[in-house]
Amino acid sequence: MDDSLLRLQPFHISEHIWNEAEDRVLKVRSEKQSELRGGDIPAAVQDLLQRAGFMGMAQISYFPVDNHLISALVERWRPETHTFHMSFGECTITLEDVAILLGLKISGAPITGYASMDWGALVQRLLGMTPPEAMLVGGRLRMRWIDQHFSDVSEHIHSQEQLERYTRAFILRMIGGYLLTDHSSSFVSLRYLSFLEDLDVCGQMSWGSCVLANMYRELCVATNYDHKEIAGSGILLQLWAWYRFPFIAPPHPPLSTFHVPLGARWNYALHKPREETKEKIVKYRDYFDRLKREDFVWQPYLELLPTLPPYCLEDSHVWRSTVPLINFHIVEYHYADRVMRQFGMVQHIPAPPIHPEKLHDLSLRGKDNTDWSRMHVQFVQEWQSRHHRVWTQPACDTPHLSYSSEYMVWYRKHTRRWISPSSAKEGYVVSTNVRMFLNNYL
Repeated sequence: MDDSLLRLQPFHISEHIWNEAEDRVLKVRSEKQSELRGGDIPAAVQDLLQRAGFMGMAQISYFPVDNHLISALVERWRPETHTFHMSFGECTITLEDVAILLGLKISGAPITGYASMDWGALVQRLLGMTPPEAMLVGGRLRMRWIDQHFSDVSEHIHSQEQLERYTRAFILRMIGGYLLTDHSSSFVSLRYLSFLEDLDVCGQMSWGSCVLANMYRELCVATNYDHKEIAGSGILLQLWAWYRFPFIAPPHPPLSTFHVPLGARWNYALHKPREETKEKIVKYRDYFDRLKREDFVWQPYLELLPTLPPYCLEDSHVWRSTVPLINFHIVEYHYADRVMRQFGMVQHIPAPPIHPEKLHDLSLRGKDNTDWSRMHVQFVQEWQSRHHRVWTQPACDTPHLSYSSEYMVWYRKHTRRWISPSSAKEGYVVSTNVRMFLNNYL
């Protein structure tokens, strides 16, 4: 009824589905299982991984992602609000999810600066060898080259310098394969390698906000019907969905492993992807269209918090901050105030989202000499003031809001509750009956 919030609806994937366009299943870009990530973490580098802030992520094993599930979630994602719009209200992937599921640091300096340098020299200095030209494309390195030279840790244990080089390669492989995948899924951007030079300094950087910024950007771009793939961290999105919608998670989750990020508890839960038929995305879409408010778990981690390693819970109050998330040229806002029920708090009618001009149009192309920390100094300063941007609301008795609550009345006027016309017809009848009941008896 009010299109002031979802102003990009004419360009959104849901508009095409409503107009009966052909179903689109995104190709989720992620790594194939490699020898470097296929076994136990070498004992010789565990301390270095811990210092660098990547030990938790290193404990998460390979498992494939569900293209249809992620495609159906993208249909519910709104680039205007950075939230999924469901029948019961807004929900999203927050800094809390990144910390608890992946074990990445949240507080710290943002990942930004110059995105161009002498890449061959950088690799030589930090990894100890220069890749051939065929392995370097622009500022990207083929991950096959990393696998070729760093799969066997026994070749790199003869000095501390060698161990640090191996650790950098190990982390770079995770960045390119799990966390910040590009649309080739076979390259990793070397702009992240420079942050791995001093592993102790690396461990104080906000890798969690960097990964979430990238995931938000990929979700936003993927809402365009013409896009056929999505990069970023598909594993983060899938883990988030499994915890929030237990019905779609694999049966009998292996949750008995303690003192690791929650993502690592699913290790080897799936060795093969579930069967993917052409109709699977329709089933997910119908499931989300017909969701009842009780089907979503607002706080799935509460009982598990005491079993997590301390680094998953550092600066947890920052999870509730409304701040820009930064990854070089990428700036995406984290709107914690729109999903207060995910923090056990009363949901108010949120303020209009912030829309900095043309941020989504920014790319690295043609900007080799740009210092993004200066270009985005306003957003860097906002991130640095994150402790002063934390939302606090009264605790809520129940996250399940009634049909006539102030927030739900506002929300229904500003959202699209259904993606498919068939679900809308069914849902409209139910909604009308509920409204008539409320008018007659309340």
